[in-house]
Parts: sequence; C-alpha cells; structure tokens
Amino acid sequence: MATSFSECELPDELRSAVQRHQQNIADLVVSLRSFGMTEAAIQQSADQLLESYRPELVRAIGALGSTHHA
Repeated sequence: MATSFSECELPDELRSAVQRHQQNIADLVVSLRSFGMTEAAIQQSADQLLESYRPELVRAIGALGSTHHA
C-alpha cells in the first residue's frame, strides 16, 4: 500500500485532472491577487472551481479504486 500521494501510481485520467487542477489553482491565485478580490469573492471562485472538477474527479477516483481491488 502506498504511504503517500507521491508513491501512488495514478491512472492517466487522474494524473491529467490533477495537473489541470494545479494549473487552474495557480492561475486563480494570480488573478485574485491582481484584482484585489474580497474574501467572499475568493470563496465563491474556489467553490466554482471545485464544483467544476467534482464529476471528473469522482470518476477518476472510482477508476483508481477499482484498479486496486481487481
């Protein structure tokens, strides 16, 4: 069993989702800082970002779980 995320063998689908998520977070941080957004606006942006990934990540995590139980 892997002891950390870095030791986990990720399916390509999940790896791609993680890479996109990391880039989107970096882009979001730069944008929020440059626009001087309020805390409420930052919270709303984070909620929207996470919600956009929910279906894709649930599928990928399900696929990861099924490969470990096969």
